[in-house]
Amino acid sequence: LRHAAALAIGITRRATPLRHAAALAIGITRRATPLRHAAALAIGITRRGTPLRHAAALAIGITRRGTPLRHAAALAIGITRRATPLRHAAAAALLISFASSAVLYFRRENFVNLAYTAPLREIAVRIKAEASPRDVVLVDGYNADPEALRFYLNTVPLSNVIAETVPAARRAALGSQAVWVVRNTRDVSPGHLVSALEAAACQARAQSQTLYEPYQQWERLAIRIATGGPAPEYFYQLTVCR
Repeated sequence: LRHAAALAIGITRRATPLRHAAALAIGITRRATPLRHAAALAIGITRRGTPLRHAAALAIGITRRGTPLRHAAALAIGITRRATPLRHAAAAALLISFASSAVLYFRRENFVNLAYTAPLREIAVRIKAEASPRDVVLVDGYNADPEALRFYLNTVPLSNVIAETVPAARRAALGSQAVWVVRNTRDVSPGHLVSALEAAACQARAQSQTLYEPYQQWERLAIRIATGGPAPEYFYQLTVCR
């Protein structure tokens, strides 16, 4: 179909609405090619900066997969040739968005998903500095990141707490000098087994907690609405039982 349409476009001499429509059809129906490449082909065939071309350019930006929207929109603006007021306004908005996003990223602020700012490096530094060889490190395998913590701990062993590893983790905790529990404040494990293991491991021991990543008020409200229960004040916690 794309070859037939291309032939039809080549035969028509003037840039008629039919030509633009056919070019767009080629882009959309071009198989085994990402939509952005196909739409780019359609734009390349159309010569004049018509509204259709600008619309198609914007479509490329929005649908360009694997790229942040601000980058994709910038690509769409770059494809359009004329320096319209909308182009300047959009370019300024994109620059401001990119700069503010970069600053907040490195300051680890205003993340919707606090898992991306989990202080695993800081937790690992503390465990490596204070834990003894006889200590046990237990990590919530359902709502934390055991593999990332394992990477930061390097040679310090840890136990990834899931249903299958609970018996072994409980035995290791009973014979340990101290127990370190790294977990999310919201226990989503089956039957709250992570909380149950923490309680059993810390029984008859002095317990201390360090809380990380406080929730915003709107986030706590959203959690209460979604779960129908109380919302925690913090995202991550480190419990030490000696």
